[in-house]
Amino acid sequence: MKDLQDCLGALNDISVNQKLASKLATRRSHAKNRARIFAAGIVTGSDQSEIKPLLTAADEYAAKFAHLRPYWT
Repeated sequence: MKDLQDCLGALNDISVNQKLASKLATRRSHAKNRARIFAAGIVTGSDQSEIKPLLTAADEYAAKFAHLRPYWT
């Protein structure tokens, strides 16, 4: 369960990062903001490469979890 939660948490973090990056990109481009937008783009690009492996791992952990018997049976 911990591994599944870790994968889902990481996917949630990526989702939040993408939303924040999108908000930054729609602001008026001031000199300070340009650096932030650039950094957000780097983080977003890096996050994109992690989505598929995280989804695959989450699917595997969820399948294992679904096949567990409750401890009380």
